[in-house]
Amino acid sequence: MAEVARRRGRHKRTDALIAARRQQVCDAAIPLFVEKGFHGTTIEAVAHAANVSAGLIYKYFKDKEDLLYYAFNELLEDYSTEIPRAAALVKGPIEKFRASVHAYARVVDKRKRTVLLGNRASHSLGRDRLKLIMQKEVEINNLISKAVEECIAAGAFRQIDAQMFSYQVVVFVNSWPLEAWRLPRPLSIEQFVDRGLALMLLAVEARPSLAEVETA
Repeated sequence: MAEVARRRGRHKRTDALIAARRQQVCDAAIPLFVEKGFHGTTIEAVAHAANVSAGLIYKYFKDKEDLLYYAFNELLEDYSTEIPRAAALVKGPIEKFRASVHAYARVVDKRKRTVLLGNRASHSLGRDRLKLIMQKEVEINNLISKAVEECIAAGAFRQIDAQMFSYQVVVFVNSWPLEAWRLPRPLSIEQFVDRGLALMLLAVEARPSLAEVETA
């Protein structure tokens, strides 16, 4: 039993080291991919930025595409973890919708460079990997769509196209790394989302008709 426990401990330490090394290399690669372009960045340049050897990188990543895929997958895993976690902490359909959007936005803010990279370099992935990334993106967007559908079912939103509205919300939040500098004064990501939602919700929130108001 003691030997089994020791082996498990070694495996955990090894797994942690592998994860840390992969993250170290990924963190060094993303700024280079954004600034120099995916095709303009060499493994040697990544190794220099990460303060490791090129040979060490090949121990953890097959090639540059493998590294790019890892970066995108990390972003999507953050979304898939943080959105349900945030929604579970609040009650009420609109509160869950807002929490989901804010969680999505916090990930965008945390991984701004990866979001920018996705806009510029996702086409550099092979067909199979690009398909996997696109499938995961659909799953993430469906988390927002589900929150919208719950608002519709509860009567908080009008009978709108949930997928189209979710798409508009996602596009808006993803504009944060690209266009936020255009705003008249600096905003936090929370302020940016709150202001945007205040405008978008005007078009979708259910309101009593004039007849209902007069009756009341």
